Amino acid sequence: MTDRRKTYPDEPHPVVVPYRADGRRHVFHQYVIRARNRDALARFLDEEGIGTEVYYPVPLHLQGCFHAWSGRAGDFPEAERAAAEVLALPLYPELT
Repeated sequence: MTDRRKTYPDEPHPVVVPYRADGRRHVFHQYVIRARNRDALARFLDEEGIGTEVYYPVPLHLQGCFHAWSGRAGDFPEAERAAAEVLALPLYPELT
């Protein structure tokens, strides 16, 4: 498996899946992907009866509880982009 942690400028696919090292297995607690058009993908999956979730829609530096630290939009562009792109897909043992 190739390293899929690269960011989008040189990424040919609109969806990036979690990285797994060759020869390794993972027991995922959540299966979170990154999608450039996350909201459209979530709507499509919902129409197909597949639930999704966005667990962290706001990066830490923009959350109200950290207001005293004076974080502003643009301070951490990668965190902001990740918050706009992450989408958790269903994952549980009984999933068919």
